[in-house]
Amino acid sequence: VYAFTTGVNTIQQNAIYAAPNPTTGKFMVYGLSAANIEVYNMFGALVKTVENSNEIDLSAFAQGIYTIRLFDDKHQLRYTDKIMKQD
Repeated sequence: VYAFTTGVNTIQQNAIYAAPNPTTGKFMVYGLSAANIEVYNMFGALVKTVENSNEIDLSAFAQGIYTIRLFDDKHQLRYTDKIMKQD
């Protein structure tokens, strides 16, 4: 007699996300009541910070790919993603 056990993988979707992506300017952060947002250019330089907000405006920035880092109210990193800015 052979017994086989199979596992069931549970895939949880990230409840925190930024949209729209790509964006022409403003985008919203969903899943955090208020986030501290850091935006980095493709060279890794910090180009913008926003505190206690769920919206950020990249209208003044050149088109390209930016990295965003979202922190909760306890300053814990909660989410990192790439945002594509288009004109």
